[in-house]
Amino acid sequence: MYSSIRFAFSSEQKKHEDESREKQTERRREAMNAQEVLRSLVEQIKEREGPQGLIILDARYGLLASSSTTTNENLNKIIDVTVPLQILVKDSTLRIGTTVSKSNLTGFYDPCIGEEKALFIKYSLRSQIHTVLYKDTDPVILPNRGTKISLFN
Repeated sequence: MYSSIRFAFSSEQKKHEDESREKQTERRREAMNAQEVLRSLVEQIKEREGPQGLIILDARYGLLASSSTTTNENLNKIIDVTVPLQILVKDSTLRIGTTVSKSNLTGFYDPCIGEEKALFIKYSLRSQIHTVLYKDTDPVILPNRGTKISLFN
């Protein structure tokens, strides 16, 4: 009897994991489609911002290890969100006031379900390059008035 209960639990768990994987795959597909649509607008925004404006040079979201060691497995848990962040720049300012997961933003998805995520942003403003790192649920305000590197504001 114990083994049949364990089998039923294991079966339910596998079904749940399969459903989670399917949802993640669908969210990834939606995010990539959204990024493709937004990509055409990025050049217009960069032109409007000009060389002195806020330009997102690189943005990564997901499992961002605090150490410099990055494994291939971890690379699969990080997504490029440069395009969707640049779209949110208005008048050389980026504001994401939400305190919920950024995986809900257009062009984002959760690349590492159940793990702690962060958002890394490298940007230029007035010909200076800055980098910041935010926890997943922290509000984002750029330009950052603090130091050039802010680890988990």
